[in-house]
Amino acid sequence: MSIGATEGFSDEQLAQQARAGESHAFAELVKRHQSPVFSLLLRLVRNRDDALELAQDTFLKAFKHLAQYDAKQPFRTWLVTIAMNTAFNHLDARRLRRTAALRADAEVTTEAHSPLAVASRRELLGRMEECLQRVSEKARVVFMLRYQQGLSCDEISRLLGESLSNVKILLMRTRERLREELAVQ
Repeated sequence: MSIGATEGFSDEQLAQQARAGESHAFAELVKRHQSPVFSLLLRLVRNRDDALELAQDTFLKAFKHLAQYDAKQPFRTWLVTIAMNTAFNHLDARRLRRTAALRADAEVTTEAHSPLAVASRRELLGRMEECLQRVSEKARVVFMLRYQQGLSCDEISRLLGESLSNVKILLMRTRERLREELAVQ
């Protein structure tokens, strides 16, 4: 198989190929997931250098433990679990777990939006981040996984070991709190 031939394969198929020793298959998985993993880690640890290092650690751990990956589950969920555990271990080691939060990283160019729209969006994202600082860590993580990483409630439930109903309740309460606090300001 040529290196460029990995593009049509699912993550799960690439993981199987990587387990069989095809290094280009794992390289394709890294290429596909490096940006979302880095983004997740950056929002959790709130430090670019730490997030870069943790992203490398995440992919090294994934490669090392590829034999433990269950191909019946989405690869993305498995990888996000590794990334989150890596980040939480990092935060625990530095006693920063309580400060892990969503960091709105608005990459908005002035060419695409008026200066007023850009300023309004940044202000709104800043207010949202302040509000999210006042909810529990679990609620922040659930909110981030749902709305920043695009995971389904089922995936979040499995990932965090929480019941599906608890995930939905956390999301509902967090959205309601955001709605209330943003309406007041």
